[in-house]
Formats: sequence, C-alpha cells, structure tokens
Amino acid sequence: MTDTEIPHEKVVDTYEINSPGLNLGRDPERSPMQWNSKMQAGFSTAGETWLPINENYTSVNVAEEVQDPHSMLSLYKLLIKLKKHHPALREGEYIPLAPPAEHVFAFLREKIPERILIVANFDEKKNNLVLVEMIFFP
Repeated sequence: MTDTEIPHEKVVDTYEINSPGLNLGRDPERSPMQWNSKMQAGFSTAGETWLPINENYTSVNVAEEVQDPHSMLSLYKLLIKLKKHHPALREGEYIPLAPPAEHVFAFLREKIPERILIVANFDEKKNNLVLVEMIFFP
C-alpha cells in the first residue's frame, strides 16, 4: 500500500494537528487496510471510514498481492518461511560487513553450522557484486 493523501480537515493525528503544515503526522500510513477492490476496499461496510481510503485501492490491495508472486506480500511470506527454517536467521550472531558498494547493505548471520550472507540493494539501479567465499578462523 502507498501513503494516502489526507486532507487537512480529515487529519486525526494529534501531532499533525498541533504542527500543521510540517507533514510529520502518521495518518497517511494509517489509512484503512486495502483488502480488495470492493466498496471501502473491503475494510468496512460502514458509511465513512475514520481516515480516507487511498484512491488506488482497486489495484493496490491484498487480494491483488496474493496473486502476484513478485509482490511485497509474497516477499514477506518468503522471508518469514526462510526465518522459520534457518536458526541463523532467528538467533544467529549478527556480523556486520563493510559495504560492498554504494547503497548496498551486507551482513552475516551465523549460528554454527549455518552462516548466511544477507545483501540488500537500496539503490534504484542494479548493482553487480562479486562474492568471494569468506573464511573465518576462531
């Protein structure tokens, strides 16, 4: 889901109300969950929700994400599954690594006998990395 534009008269976050115009409130990300493309995004059958529903609810919603193997929901499900099956991801030691490239974050999670390398690219473009096996000595 994307943040929802909240008109000033619909703002409910007291921080935003007390600091108008600074756009520091949490309402844009607290809009109703978009479950499907039906009325009120499947969130409620009541008249009006406490915060507006994003206009993109007909295409950006849980029902659509369930069908898309490349959606954020599918990614989260995969990551949860990996965490369940790998002790290093649940309780392993966190070992930070020097950034292999600009906008790339890398670290190891280790719980003997498992060692897992995590690399996350936060850049808009692809980064090609050459990974060399790392050997650790006690």
